[in-house]
Amino acid sequence: SGDILEPMITPQWYVNCGNMAKRSADAVRNGDLTIVPKDHEKTWYQWLDNIRDWCVSRQLWWGHQIPAWFVRKEGEEEMSKNDMKNNERWIVARNEEEAYEKAMKLL
Repeated sequence: SGDILEPMITPQWYVNCGNMAKRSADAVRNGDLTIVPKDHEKTWYQWLDNIRDWCVSRQLWWGHQIPAWFVRKEGEEEMSKNDMKNNERWIVARNEEEAYEKAMKLL
């Protein structure tokens, strides 16, 4: 079609995995959890001792939506980059109806 597609970069959400990783690695170290076969422990520790936060909102342009909505005031046409960084205007909800209710309370 000749149309130009440009991605819209939005804020990302991360899950802090550090505490979970430490508890999981410690469970094997202190014998509460056994890895079978034992030689897989090295891989276990390699992953968990070097854990990074999990980006649950990866910007996959083909899908995988996060149930988060950016609340715009009536009459606002475009969101600026500064607006997108305003965490107070983002809401998370189970569905659109719940998101609408939260948005109405926010405004």
